[in-house]
Amino acid sequence: MRHSHDWCGRWAAPCGAALLALALAFPLSAAPAPFAKAAKPSGRHAALDGTWTLHWYGASGEVTLSGDGSYRCTWYGLTFVGTWKLAEGVVVITESYRPEDSRSWHTFTAEVCAAPPCGKLAPARLERHR
Repeated sequence: MRHSHDWCGRWAAPCGAALLALALAFPLSAAPAPFAKAAKPSGRHAALDGTWTLHWYGASGEVTLSGDGSYRCTWYGLTFVGTWKLAEGVVVITESYRPEDSRSWHTFTAEVCAAPPCGKLAPARLERHR
């Protein structure tokens, strides 16, 4: 018994559409989005440029806030990178220790503390590195 070539033609379009949908839903080599260019801090922002100690729920690590808005932190042997900005009196940090993984990024806020004790209790606070 011979099969008709019509069978191949009937399945080609649905199979092609399914493959296209899978390719769009699960890209094989999606590149991470580049960091947005942060505005250069000035005035009060420039005063935050430098090395800080980040205190978070009793643990601490070294943080560098750069004048171009970039951020770097060493926390329990992991190196986090990202960006920072000052908003409504707190430092807003977006970071990842796996920057190539777009799902690994998170954002948190930290209170700037000129000298302990800080004005309010915060889970995260920055003190000038000594």
